[in-house]
Amino acid sequence: THLSPKDKDRPISLGAVISSLVFLNCCKAHGLKACALTISETGIISDDHYQKGRELAVCDCCLKQAVHQYEVVIVPGFTAVSITGNTITLGRGGSDLSAFVIASALNVPFVSIYTDVSGVYDQDPKRCPDARRYEKIDVQQLLKLIEQGAKIMQKESVLYAIEKKMNFEVKSTFDQK
Repeated sequence: THLSPKDKDRPISLGAVISSLVFLNCCKAHGLKACALTISETGIISDDHYQKGRELAVCDCCLKQAVHQYEVVIVPGFTAVSITGNTITLGRGGSDLSAFVIASALNVPFVSIYTDVSGVYDQDPKRCPDARRYEKIDVQQLLKLIEQGAKIMQKESVLYAIEKKMNFEVKSTFDQK
């Protein structure tokens, strides 16, 4: 492709926006009072490091207003607005970082991260049938696995959670437990 990272971030971010609107439609179909915020309304302000932006601040006024008005508030994860007004993506796993940043802005001390596997493994369970699942793991062990190449969570999101003293769990989207 001949697009610059800045130009790539615009269409890449659309997946998060479209998904939030699809989920909004499902919520409303089930009678829930719900809203979907735009990228700018979510309030995450980033640097201009395209495709790997980092949170600099949160303008939480729209977010807090929506939380008080609606039962369900949907945000397009993985995205931010740069200090110069451009759409920025937060890198692979950036939705984890979005979750922690939003939780921190709302003073929520605990975050559940949902993934397509049933927890944290020492190897990718989709590729290694004998991968070992951790029942519990501390953040230092988790960071070590991430640094060894595990795609469990975005490293920056774990570091952010540590910095903000936030507790979290990693759960499967598909398990009923």
